[in-house]
Amino acid sequence: MVLTIDVGSFSKDIHDSLIFHRLFAPSSPHTTTTNGRSCKSCHNNPVAIGYGKGILEFNTDNGRDRWEFDSFIRIIQMIVYQKMHGLVLWMIEKEK
Repeated sequence: MVLTIDVGSFSKDIHDSLIFHRLFAPSSPHTTTTNGRSCKSCHNNPVAIGYGKGILEFNTDNGRDRWEFDSFIRIIQMIVYQKMHGLVLWMIEKEK
């Protein structure tokens, strides 16, 4: 994606009026098979759209639709925290 932002109204110097960035997001849009990918395999795949490994879900709550993403790193951190918390509680109970 090429992004050009005109900030001429924010700057008094003519040379600072444009900001140009060439941005790249990691993606894996292509396959090496003769059949193309399905729409869902890309648009519902967190790795293909650049979020990384994790769980991407579309949820509807009280008439409000939204995408939610939990990275595997965050999930692993929560599991480790729960295990450590359980170990601490067990140690406290053991001392009683």
